[in-house]
Amino acid sequence: MLSMAIGVAIIVAVWLEPEVRDLSGEPAIPRQTLPRAQPGPGVAATNPSSSVRWQQRLEAYWTELEAALTDPGNADADPVELQEGLRTQHFNAEERPLVRALDASRER
Repeated sequence: MLSMAIGVAIIVAVWLEPEVRDLSGEPAIPRQTLPRAQPGPGVAATNPSSSVRWQQRLEAYWTELEAALTDPGNADADPVELQEGLRTQHFNAEERPLVRALDASRER
């Protein structure tokens, strides 16, 4: 009797498992993972990862920001507006809040 109850519990658990069943209740098709292609020589230098590109964009923004803030020609400009204008040039709307947070925690 106990083994029958355990068997039924396993069947119900498998039936309810979202990775095993798709939304229609039919058995899900197993996900296939494709092998990753290994980059050839010199590819990494010409095609940097997204995190490397992000760091490069952030560094370029900070370099341009420091130059703009120390430029005597911008002495009359509002530094907040100047900073926001550079953020708009370098980053999209989704990235700007993160850059604002990084700016706030950045040592100058």
